[in-house]
Amino acid sequence: MFNWLLKLFKRPTYTITVSKNTKYGDSDDKSWPNAKKIMVANWKELKFKTVDKKLVHVKDTNGLHYRIEQN
Repeated sequence: MFNWLLKLFKRPTYTITVSKNTKYGDSDDKSWPNAKKIMVANWKELKFKTVDKKLVHVKDTNGLHYRIEQN
C-alpha cells in the first residue's frame, strides 16, 4: 500500500541521447541516463536537469537530433 502511494508522487526519469548527425549509435553520440526534469525541448535547443541536480543545456543552430526515452 505504501509503495503504491509513493509511486503516485514519484516523477519518472528519462534517458536522453543527443547525436550530431541523424544516425544514432555513432561515436559522436552523447547520452545522459538519468534526466529528472526536461525544461526546454525544441528543434534548436534542449535543456534538462539530471538526478545529480546538474543543469545541462545543449544548443545547435542547425537543429538537434535527440531521443528521449522514459525509464
